Amino acid sequence: MFTIKNRSVIQISTGNERTYVNLVHFPANADGPSSRASEMVISTFGKVPSLCDFNYQSRSMVFLSADSVGIYKFDETFKRMDCVKVVDLGVHSTLTAPFNDMLLLGRTVYVTEPTRCRHQFDTDTSRSRLMGFSDDLAIGAVLVTACADGSFQGKLSCVALDAYRQLPVAPLGDTFLTNEVQAECVNGHVFVFDPLARKLHAFSVDVTVRSDSYSMRHGEKCLRKEHWMYTFYHVFENEKSMVAFLQTLVTFLPIQICRAEANALTVLRDGLDPSFDVAEVEQESADIAESTRFGLLSPLLSAWEGRVVVITSMGKQSTGKSYFLNHLTGSSFAIAGNRCTDGAWMTLRIMKDVLLVVLDFEGLGSFERTDQEDVFLAVLNASLSMFTIFRMEMRLDKEIDKLFTKFQKGMDLLKQDKRLFRGIFYMSVKDINPNDGRDVLSEFTGKIRNLLKATSGQNFLTNMYSGKVSISCSPPLGTPGYYESLLHAKKLVKKVITQQGEAEHGFRSGRAFHDFIRLVLAKMSILDWTTVEETAQQLQMKELHRNLPGIIRTGIL
Repeated sequence: MFTIKNRSVIQISTGNERTYVNLVHFPANADGPSSRASEMVISTFGKVPSLCDFNYQSRSMVFLSADSVGIYKFDETFKRMDCVKVVDLGVHSTLTAPFNDMLLLGRTVYVTEPTRCRHQFDTDTSRSRLMGFSDDLAIGAVLVTACADGSFQGKLSCVALDAYRQLPVAPLGDTFLTNEVQAECVNGHVFVFDPLARKLHAFSVDVTVRSDSYSMRHGEKCLRKEHWMYTFYHVFENEKSMVAFLQTLVTFLPIQICRAEANALTVLRDGLDPSFDVAEVEQESADIAESTRFGLLSPLLSAWEGRVVVITSMGKQSTGKSYFLNHLTGSSFAIAGNRCTDGAWMTLRIMKDVLLVVLDFEGLGSFERTDQEDVFLAVLNASLSMFTIFRMEMRLDKEIDKLFTKFQKGMDLLKQDKRLFRGIFYMSVKDINPNDGRDVLSEFTGKIRNLLKATSGQNFLTNMYSGKVSISCSPPLGTPGYYESLLHAKKLVKKVITQQGEAEHGFRSGRAFHDFIRLVLAKMSILDWTTVEETAQQLQMKELHRNLPGIIRTGIL
């Protein structure tokens, strides 16, 4: 337990292979009529951590599971907790499991081995060695310069974050024996460690930031500009067709179609959870599929008479999947440094006579999801996709192989259907220096080739993607090389779009895809592993029965 207020604590408990984070509030009067403590579940995880720690000042909590550290942050009311980042110690440190201690001090996490070897890293996703002052109104660092007598002198250099103004440099007043000092800021105090002298220097820092005043002038009143639809005017002012305008407006925002929770797949209706009454009633797959809608995307899919091609994303958490999809397809999925995708989200992109369905999936291997929930998301992804973008780090090790093994287990759940598992597996290796791209491609190609030879016909690449694999290197985000690397994926997507034939390159119409995705979601939600074709016939019979009065009245099918 961790105390957060006078009568409130954060409780961490485990059970049934899950971790529960609860907010417990004790009453002011223990002898009164309402003397029982109230308890609220903040979050649950699918993995059981071995260590955890909490820092009240930053409202941060860290969990250690296997060789990964999950960093979470509470809101001001301590009723919501979001993932900030996940650090893989196998990649970012030389430490090896097991670990015997973990400490969260300010923004720094310290992890220790039984051999007393220690590694530290910053919880902030945007900076590493900079220190924050006055509730992050300013950031700074300790700069060390050489003196004439051979010693070193330190000074504190800060920048105000309101306008990135340089603040006056403050000398520390002490000398050090080396320029390789380590500095940390804790509660307004800067601690500087001199490893050569084996001394810890402490300084009290008071940072004052004065913001300049800004005056705002409102323009002349205009009824047209004050209307709420005026925001969309400049976006669509060049559109001549009202149909194209409405199609663009409907597909502007994605909609959530499902969520993995409680070792099951929950199908959402119009992006919302099903009502309590509906969730409690036992239904067949055809009934669930018939009642499933995806908001305004459903009528657009049902009316589309051209081909449909599906593109999806897959990979571990926080590997830039949504960002990659947005720049490749022009979609608008939510992006952030922390975990921001829950379950699966869908949007549509109209490419002349082809409708592009873009599905963004939640990252795999996170603290929030169990292995079974990861399997459901991966199987749903592979069963629908014509082009799966797998974002991964610069390594193909046992952890990735374990992830692939989980996919293979889930494939046997859905019976074979000609519309299932017929996509291309596109591996996008992130954060690769352009000079190392050729070596990385050669290494990955060799490992994939050895995997296919060693497990011929028994690996997930062969069974779920028919061995159709493509590998590409992606430089770090924000660099020109990153956007140039999108051209390789763009060429493959164009190849899928331009080639004809439903059997290999999409669905024949929007209605065919709409019915198919509803069937797959419905069957997975109630663990119905019968053939998809059998359930599809039941769905067609239900739709025919529903439309029968109109058919008899008008004579039109």
